[in-house]
Amino acid sequence: MNNRVQIEAADLSGMVTHWLGCPPGGYLGSDYGSDVKSLLQTPMASGMADALIEKCRADIPLLALARPGTVNVGYSDLGIDRRSIVFEVAGELIDVVDQG
Repeated sequence: MNNRVQIEAADLSGMVTHWLGCPPGGYLGSDYGSDVKSLLQTPMASGMADALIEKCRADIPLLALARPGTVNVGYSDLGIDRRSIVFEVAGELIDVVDQG
């Protein structure tokens, strides 16, 4: 039998949403999870966003197989003095404010 399963962008987005909601070490014996709040008060040019993307790709094996640029991290302005971290996964946007 050759059963093929197609993974949609929404599926990858759901996996990253779960990952964002799990603190590092949230599963016994695993460092799976994100410390996305460590990006707060850190300049985007510091390279921490790239490290977070690499951790995401390492923790979610399907993302490790995806093309570079499938996962991006940025921010959106919430007002004059607030910003929100935003993940983009294959064109799907995940606002980190709604996670965890």
